[in-house]
Amino acid sequence: MRSVLEGVAFSQRQGLEMMRAAGAAASVARGAGGGLTSPVWRQILADALDVGLQLASPGQGAARGAAVLAGLGVGAYASAEIGVDWSAQPVQRPTAWLEICITAGTNTDVQKSAFIEAAFAELQHQLAPGGALEAASYVIVHELPAGDWGYGGRTQQARRPAASTLATPPPVP
Repeated sequence: MRSVLEGVAFSQRQGLEMMRAAGAAASVARGAGGGLTSPVWRQILADALDVGLQLASPGQGAARGAAVLAGLGVGAYASAEIGVDWSAQPVQRPTAWLEICITAGTNTDVQKSAFIEAAFAELQHQLAPGGALEAASYVIVHELPAGDWGYGGRTQQARRPAASTLATPPPVP
C-alpha cells in the first residue's frame, strides 16, 4: 500500500516540478481534508514533494479552496491568502534518514560525532534549504568489523584482486 501512496506522491512532485519550470515558486504545499487527515500520507507527501506541507483547519476544506481559486480566476481576489490564516497553521517538514556503515575502530567518538553533524547538516541543506527537517530526521552510523565489508560476504581486501582483473582489458590479438 505504501508504494501506491509513494507513486501518487511522486506524480504530485512531477506536477510541482512542471509548475516550478514555468516560474512558480513553492516552499510549502497546502491542502485540506480527505487523505490528508492521515499522518502517514502527509509525511509521504512532504518527503516526496521536498517541501513543507500545511493543512487548513477543519471547516476550511476543499470547497473553500475552490471558491478562493475561482475568485482569483475572475480577479475578485489579489492573493490566495484570503480567508485562511496560514501563519496559524503548522507546517509538516520532510524527514530524512541516512544510514551509513563504517569500519569499526577506524574513527574516534569525536570524529564520528563530527561526521554525523556534517552529514545531518548536508541532509538539511539538500532536503530543506533555508528551513528545517522534521525532528524525526536522523543519521544512523553502523560500525562493521573489517571482515564484514563487501559483497557476497567478501571483504574489500579480498575483492581487490578480482576487481583489478576486471579492470584490465584483454590483450588485443
